[in-house]
Amino acid sequence: MVNPVLSAPQFQDEEGAFAYVESRLWPHGPACPHCGNANGKRIRKMAGKTTRRGLYKCYECRKPFTVRMGTIFESSHLPLHLWLQVIHLMCASKKGIATRQIQRMLVCSMKTAWFLTHRIRKAMRDGSLAPMGGVGGIVESDETFIGRKDGTIKRRGHGHKNAVLSLVDRKSGKVRSFYIDGTSAADVMPIIRKNVAKETAMMTDEGGHYSRLGSDFQSHETVNHKADEYVRYDGDRLITTNTGENYFSVFKRGMKGVYQHCSEKHLHRYLAEFDFRYSTAQELHGLKAKLDFWSWQQLSHAQAKSNSLQAVVSHQLAGGEVLTDPLDTDVLLSLTAPTGEKITYRLPKAESRKIAEEILSLPSVKTNSEDLN
Repeated sequence: MVNPVLSAPQFQDEEGAFAYVESRLWPHGPACPHCGNANGKRIRKMAGKTTRRGLYKCYECRKPFTVRMGTIFESSHLPLHLWLQVIHLMCASKKGIATRQIQRMLVCSMKTAWFLTHRIRKAMRDGSLAPMGGVGGIVESDETFIGRKDGTIKRRGHGHKNAVLSLVDRKSGKVRSFYIDGTSAADVMPIIRKNVAKETAMMTDEGGHYSRLGSDFQSHETVNHKADEYVRYDGDRLITTNTGENYFSVFKRGMKGVYQHCSEKHLHRYLAEFDFRYSTAQELHGLKAKLDFWSWQQLSHAQAKSNSLQAVVSHQLAGGEVLTDPLDTDVLLSLTAPTGEKITYRLPKAESRKIAEEILSLPSVKTNSEDLN
């Protein structure tokens, strides 16, 4: 059965869009962005004939507000459901979607499409201060070059190009990328020290700017690209920077094939966009693999408690519900990933319903209690 994603209510009209955004930003009811009041008895939804959609009034500070305030939607005249359409298109397109394409699809001005996409990229910025890696973790560090620096002349080598440093956490699949002035130790090392935990095993290429990395972290392994060495094994350990190269391949195909040109001052915004998509895609793929294995093995309730599946689900799911199987033979577990994608798994009823209910009881997973009765 075909079920187009953009046919969902939040993409079709303003009522559905406001309900969708409010349910995610205000899971426990509306909260005033002016004074922070979240007492439902002191907040009322305005319902006058001329009242704009989604308007509330706080009776603590006596100021009106909507769910748009304090978000990327604030001060925009574009309907909210069109905002959500563009967000979905940018998140679902592996290599991005051109501003001109957004303009053609929305039948709007180039300025509007440009404003939309840059605000969304700003929201995609991670902003996390937590260090990557940690005990038992592996982080790969690598650089690439793209575009041309403002005011430079194209010449042999990469001195005229913009340098990008990316750190990839192999365990979590998350990536952080930085626009840097150059590839000297003075440019690279402060960023790595600030963003990677000292207990981490680092893996890089043979670049001289990494020569002192081993003294700052648990270990430092390298591959020699000049000698055509890209992968090697140290016992069971895989030593490579190919995870970072994988990220760069997607990034460069998107920048050259979709966006085609990016000025130096906007490069950090596009890096945030590709970082967000790559990181959330890795989370989603890891979750699918774990659920597939779990369903295939038909793990018992006790076994499921002992593995790390619950921790993975609690961090990576935005919602879920247990559905009723028409034949009443299996349990259908419907999960919503951070990207909005729906994943449904058919699990044997004998053991899996308990596991499904336990996962759905986690604080980070929204549960439709009626489906559990």
